[in-house]
Amino acid sequence: MIRGGTGLAVRGLRDFSAWGKRHPTMLNVAAGTVLGGTGDVLAQVLEGAEHIDAKRTACVCAWYGPAALFFWTPYMNLAERLYGSSGMKSVVCKAVSYNIAMATVDITGFHIVSLTPQVGFEKAVTTLKEGYSETVVAGLSLWGPAMTLIFWKVPVHLRMSTSYALDVVWASTMSYLSQRKKKQVEAEAANQVEATLASVATSDIPKASVIVSEIVCTLPQLQKHSGG
Repeated sequence: MIRGGTGLAVRGLRDFSAWGKRHPTMLNVAAGTVLGGTGDVLAQVLEGAEHIDAKRTACVCAWYGPAALFFWTPYMNLAERLYGSSGMKSVVCKAVSYNIAMATVDITGFHIVSLTPQVGFEKAVTTLKEGYSETVVAGLSLWGPAMTLIFWKVPVHLRMSTSYALDVVWASTMSYLSQRKKKQVEAEAANQVEATLASVATSDIPKASVIVSEIVCTLPQLQKHSGG
């Protein structure tokens, strides 16, 4: 029975691959939309959300699907024509150009398209600017080696869907890191509040005044990390 089930799964994967080879654009759009949305839902779970924000997930999908159709699929086709289909030089050139596109077009587009309907254009741009360097560095650490391997080993028509599968891991990792940073900021603010109360309790008014001022200064940062 196990062998029969394995054989059925292999045939299913082969049929899926054959369908993707005939319809690569449709495969990329479907993979981008479904896996992009899945990544956001998982990210919300890791962030500790009590309820899944369907609007947020829809906004994320609004970037992934059109990006796959209008940017990434044409990009993949162009890269194949420019750099060829074999050899390590081809693999390296494709991986480098992909990461340049990711660090410019993809990160920028994702922030603007997915955040603007939720927080407005100005705040979306501000969020992009504030976290851009950190996001690019983290992205390169994943997509540099990952896309080198994908361009080296994965068939042309399955490369984007494979990268979207990895993007689920990427989204989850970024959410985990942002959630950890948010908790650190909240913990620092809570500690300052406790110190203020202790100072007031001991009638150390000057010290309490200084700490209150520090708390006021940290409120904008706390608000930023809490999504306020």
